[in-house]
Amino acid sequence: MMAQGHLIPMTDIAKLFALRQGVQVSIVTTPLNATRITSTTGDDPGHPAIGGFVTHCGWNSVLESVAAGVPMVTWSLSAEQFYYEKLITRVLRIGVEVGAQVGSNGVEGRLVIGKEEIKRAVAHLMDGGDEADERRRRVRELGKMAERPVEKGGSSYKDLDRLIELLKRCAASHPAPATMHK
Repeated sequence: MMAQGHLIPMTDIAKLFALRQGVQVSIVTTPLNATRITSTTGDDPGHPAIGGFVTHCGWNSVLESVAAGVPMVTWSLSAEQFYYEKLITRVLRIGVEVGAQVGSNGVEGRLVIGKEEIKRAVAHLMDGGDEADERRRRVRELGKMAERPVEKGGSSYKDLDRLIELLKRCAASHPAPATMHK
C-alpha cells in the first residue's frame, strides 16, 4: 500500500486486512508518518514489522529514516540524491539500492524501474540474514546517535538555550518602541 500523506485511512484499512489470518500487510510511507503508526500489537515504529522505507534519497527523508532507526531501499531520481544513495548503501551500509542509474528530467525522460528490481531490493533489505541484521543494527545505532544532540545537555539543546538567552539580552537592552495605537 502506498500512503504518502493520508496515512490514517490507509492504516485503518491495513489493520482490517491484518485481522484476517494469514494476511501480510505492507504500508509504504515516509518515516515521519510511520512514527504515527501503532501496529496491531501496540509496538513502536522500530518494531521489526516495519522493515524499511523506500526513499528517493532526499536529505529530509534520509534523516527521518536514520532518526527512526529504520533501513532504506534507495530509489534516487535526480541531482544529489545519487550521492546520498551511495552514502546510505556503500558508506554507512544501512540501505539497499533499487538500481536507478540515471536521473529523470520530467516525465518523458523518466527511467522506469520494474517490479522485479523493486521486489529484489525489498527482499534483500528484509531477508533476515546476517547482512540484514547488521544493516538494522547500524541504522539503529545511528538513530540513537541522532537523538543525543537534542536531549537535555546535548549540543543542539545547549545551542538553543544560548540562542534564547541571547535573544532575551537583546530584547532587554533594546526595548521595542511604544506603539502609537492602544
